[in-house]
Amino acid sequence: MLPQDFTQGLDETARTGNAYPHVMPAYIPQGLVRPQLGHGGFVQTQGQQFLVPVIAPTQHVLQQPMQIMPQMSMTGACAPMMMDKPLSALSSAGMSMSPAVYRPPLYSAAAPGRPSRHAYGNMWAPMPGVGRLDHMTGAVAGQATSVEDILQLLRSMPRGTPSIAVVADSLRFLDSRALAALLKELSKTGLRDVAFEIFDWLRTLDEQLHPDYVGLLDVFTYTTMIAQCTNHMHLPTALELVSEMRTRNIPLNTHTYSSWLNVCVKAGELELALDVFKQMLAEGLQPNLVTFNTLLEVYAKRGMWCDAVGVLDTLEQQRLVPEPRTFNIVMNACNAAAQYSSCVAVHSRMASQKVPPTVGTYNAVILAHCKMDQLSTAQQLFNEMQQQGCQPTHTTFITLLQSAEQHGQAQIAVSLLEQMQTMSLRLTPQCYAAAIGACAAAGQLVTARKLLADMLASSKAGMAAPAHIIMQLQDKCCDWQGAYRTYLKLLASGVRPDSQTTATAIEALWGAGNVSSCLLALQVFEGACQQGVFRLSVSVQAADTAVEFSLPVAGACMALIGLWRLLAELKGRVARDGAKILRNSVVVLLGDGQTTVPQLHPAMVQWCAVPGVPFTVDGSSVIQVKLTAPAPELARWLLSDQSLLMCPVMPAAAELEGLQETLMQDAETATLSKCRQQLLEATEMERILTQSANAHHLPHFLQL
Repeated sequence: MLPQDFTQGLDETARTGNAYPHVMPAYIPQGLVRPQLGHGGFVQTQGQQFLVPVIAPTQHVLQQPMQIMPQMSMTGACAPMMMDKPLSALSSAGMSMSPAVYRPPLYSAAAPGRPSRHAYGNMWAPMPGVGRLDHMTGAVAGQATSVEDILQLLRSMPRGTPSIAVVADSLRFLDSRALAALLKELSKTGLRDVAFEIFDWLRTLDEQLHPDYVGLLDVFTYTTMIAQCTNHMHLPTALELVSEMRTRNIPLNTHTYSSWLNVCVKAGELELALDVFKQMLAEGLQPNLVTFNTLLEVYAKRGMWCDAVGVLDTLEQQRLVPEPRTFNIVMNACNAAAQYSSCVAVHSRMASQKVPPTVGTYNAVILAHCKMDQLSTAQQLFNEMQQQGCQPTHTTFITLLQSAEQHGQAQIAVSLLEQMQTMSLRLTPQCYAAAIGACAAAGQLVTARKLLADMLASSKAGMAAPAHIIMQLQDKCCDWQGAYRTYLKLLASGVRPDSQTTATAIEALWGAGNVSSCLLALQVFEGACQQGVFRLSVSVQAADTAVEFSLPVAGACMALIGLWRLLAELKGRVARDGAKILRNSVVVLLGDGQTTVPQLHPAMVQWCAVPGVPFTVDGSSVIQVKLTAPAPELARWLLSDQSLLMCPVMPAAAELEGLQETLMQDAETATLSKCRQQLLEATEMERILTQSANAHHLPHFLQL
């Protein structure tokens, strides 16, 4: 059953100039919708253009030709750039054109760069011809031109200049392999739109009227253009080109399927990619190494690590020599599935086949050993990596630094930072955080604070570090006062702290465990409530059976304070209005249900384990914790003396600052009194020592 907001578009006519008007029955959503199967066409209704997802099983796309209009192909019998040219201007090329409506293609230009001469090397032999082209006057009619000359001509033309009128006559002297080389190099040098313009123009030509261009559209050119579809917006074009190949009775070969498979992977259509591979095998084609590498990417993204390892066996059976990239994909797939021992086994297999490792190889196996708590082995691989001439990357150091933090290896962490500086690698806040954590875990707070000071002094790392990261690091260094100063500095700058920043400040202050810091944590929480950062929502479930409170906390300490504040308010309401306001039960949801809150679940389990607490923890989610309590038991507990320790009376927000100031003054007075006492004791000791020294130097008769 289709949704009611879908309208059937069978009676609507296809847009003007559609070269493939026989569009399959489809439904047009009221708005632009990306096709789920990755293929579709355009239909114009009441002046509005829609992208139509074809309602057809994927296997129909693979087995039967489908005539649909792609997003990237032109929509008329002439090139897009020639709409502003009179038709008489094309008479020299012997072409007859009919006007059509052109829709701008949805191309994304590739990065500019010098084309690689080894690609399509055998196609770059100069074609028979004379002289060079004058890019101002175009090609000389009736004369052949080399592929290099055509490419140079198209590069020299200003952007937006029509290309067909310039190179159409020269295309007659190319064969399909040379044309494929030209189209590929155009795409590689950022002229993808020109490549599609030329190819789409050739597709619209009538073979009987233009016999000179017969043979240019074959498996080489189609495969090349399918390979140029590089994202999900280009997938409809790739599907249409495959369908058109079947319509023209052009057989698909292994390279065509490999390119098609790669397009599906880049578009994120992994199910379609698997169907394409199955269809390739069904047609009796033998996959090559490129095909298997692309298939491995599908397995890696779908978490099919076991199938990825099985591909290595298939390659061995077919006597295909894997390349380093093949093993790297399999190793990364194992790591992504937490199969670290399998990653190490694949690395051993790679070494036994004498396949040279790359930086990606070492990064993968070092990560596997770090996850298996084998830091010493990871360090050995790190040294071997450098001996083999593989330069460690930022990823390599991050992996080792995080492992050093986990094991409290401060010396290793500091050494890694020094090596990064030697190699001129940027020290990011993530690198500093891991090193500081390692030093703090090892009890070397002085070194940890020095690293933190270095990070804040660094113009790049200090400015790139968000406030909550800085406060987390200050918390690791046991510097709750520094964390509070960072929070105050953020407020003074006019920036409104978000939930994560507020939670980090509360975690640092509350975790310090002294009275002053805890009062500051309460003050930060009250400020968050006043600023709207922390909002409590209340709802009554169906049939008036339960009251549900939602606390969108971002930290365990923040959850504890918020829960205390809620229970304190409920205690006053129950004392005033009775237990009936709680309905049958009370449900408290802690967390926003989207972000993982560290230590939230264990903290709530420990809190509920206190004798007398009526709440129980439902489930074991790390995203949101659900507390449930029967209303009668909760009411009795709130009104009893047992609740005083678990939900103490919270001071009002206005009283917090005064109470904090009083405590600070008392602490300052006590400190000054202690300093005076120590000063008096030191003065008295100095007097005694002076008298003793003077007595030692008196003459003997005076001492008697």
